[in-house]
Amino acid sequence: MEFSYLGLSEPIDIVNSALLNHTVTYRRTNRNLTPPLKFGGIYGADLQKTANFAAKNDMAVYTKAYDMFSKSDIILVFLPCRAVKSLAASLRGHGITGKIICHFTPSLCAEVLDFGADNTYISMFMPTYYSQSDAGLIPDTVLVEGYGPKMSDIEAIMNLIGINYITLSRENKLAYLAAASFLSDFPRLVESAAHRLMKMSLYSAPQLADSIMEHYKAGDCVINSCSVADSSDYGFFKSQSEVLSSLGIDDISTLFATMLLAQQQSFKSDSISTAKFDRMCKKLLKYS
Repeated sequence: MEFSYLGLSEPIDIVNSALLNHTVTYRRTNRNLTPPLKFGGIYGADLQKTANFAAKNDMAVYTKAYDMFSKSDIILVFLPCRAVKSLAASLRGHGITGKIICHFTPSLCAEVLDFGADNTYISMFMPTYYSQSDAGLIPDTVLVEGYGPKMSDIEAIMNLIGINYITLSRENKLAYLAAASFLSDFPRLVESAAHRLMKMSLYSAPQLADSIMEHYKAGDCVINSCSVADSSDYGFFKSQSEVLSSLGIDDISTLFATMLLAQQQSFKSDSISTAKFDRMCKKLLKYS
């Protein structure tokens, strides 16, 4: 099968490098067999950048998107999010059938590409990248979400050239992305909120708040804390909640309430009655 690229947005360099490496490995291992994937060409809005990429990777340059779709079996889409959202509408009515169309925009699922039942639509996402001194960043496993008559073909190709992949539903992809956000975004959010609240509470000695955070991030100190979820003192919980509510820092109050609710549900703490706990957290979240 011949594949081509539509657009030049990231992660095109990482994907292209991985495909090239897997294809070279296949050729070395199976010297008498033709690789199941053949590099085709690329179509991009910026002709100069497109030509440079094509020359570097020994690929053809398409000046018309329709020619690329006509001559390619697989189209890997590397466009900005907004362009991916509008792609299906621009392709509808042009008689494009029997193609495998794949995008790499994490926030969008395969259905965003759907403009007819005769094609296969795929969303691919690399959950982790590993650094190698000679190859830059490379993906370890690919998460594949999609549907269509040729799903089994793309799975067979990945098996043949040795790409580690997992197929999953649309719902499980979205759930995984939420889990990844907890790891990549939530710690920074929590640290930022903690630092701001420390500086507010220690306003007479702001350098102390900076010092605590500096040593905490360096890992050379232990934060001495008193967790509401572990405390049996409802008065402490109520007082702390009222103070946060009065400070007018809604984002921190919301984060604090969310953390407490998650702790209560995860560890099933019985130290404070569920009704009282929920009532105070809802107040912090500004629920009626």
